[in-house]
Amino acid sequence: MQDIINGLKNTELLSFECTFCGIKFNRKVRDVKMTLRKKGSIGKSFCSNACSNKTRDRKINTQCTLCNKDIKIRYCEINSKYRKTKNAFCSRSCAAIFNNKGRKRIIAHKCKQIKQKPALKTLKPKTCITVKIRRNTSFFEKVCINCSTHYKTKSKKSNYCSGRCRNLNLKLHTFAHKSSGRSRSKIEEYLEQKLITDYPNLKIKFNDKDTVYYELDIHIPDYNLAFELNGIFHYLPIYGEETLKKTQYKDQQKLLRCKEKNIDLHVINLGNTRFSKERGDIIYKTITDIIKSRSGQSRTV
Repeated sequence: MQDIINGLKNTELLSFECTFCGIKFNRKVRDVKMTLRKKGSIGKSFCSNACSNKTRDRKINTQCTLCNKDIKIRYCEINSKYRKTKNAFCSRSCAAIFNNKGRKRIIAHKCKQIKQKPALKTLKPKTCITVKIRRNTSFFEKVCINCSTHYKTKSKKSNYCSGRCRNLNLKLHTFAHKSSGRSRSKIEEYLEQKLITDYPNLKIKFNDKDTVYYELDIHIPDYNLAFELNGIFHYLPIYGEETLKKTQYKDQQKLLRCKEKNIDLHVINLGNTRFSKERGDIIYKTITDIIKSRSGQSRTV
């Protein structure tokens, strides 16, 4: 066969017979040479891919497990190692009906087994199940130190009904308008630096608590002058009406004590604005104008 092919041209045709259907067909010499190179011999020859696939088809005749209908199914689909069962079905509906019935039978069988067992054995499951144990959540009745209200809590160390009462009792609200790690506001520090540099010969006391028992922000004993820098907490109940009443009561007592000792107290409302140099300069100007009017002299630099 190979000697005959070698003497022919590549474009010439050779006649063959299909091994499946027996139809005669023609193939080019170059195609025959390619099959000889790959396989070593021509072997079986087919007229089309359909004929070659039909010879490879390994379907077997069987019946549907639900409706007993005759069907053809591939051998690999039944005997595959990945399939759990060897059941064959003619359609998806038959498979669904069979599987649902099987589940119902399994559930009914398990229910019968549970009923037959005694009550004590049912409490011990076969599988390991994690059970959350509830701890003894006992509450303690206590009285708040700040507002003296009765409340319930889980901790023994609790002394306040809320975080607000804790902050008010420990006076943490007084530092709310100030920066972290400081006991004085930024505007007080700014005014102190300006007054010390501009009035070096004048005796000025800052945060004086000895003269009037209450704290005076700026006190000038030579001129019997005092300045109080009040923020928004002195006018609005931001931390409750009780704290506002306490602060206003202290302000009134401060005024009365200053009148008794002939100290002219000037209260400056800072408002709710944040610190800025422009705002600090305006307040500093009002303070210096009052000092000039009392002293009658210009400031000594």
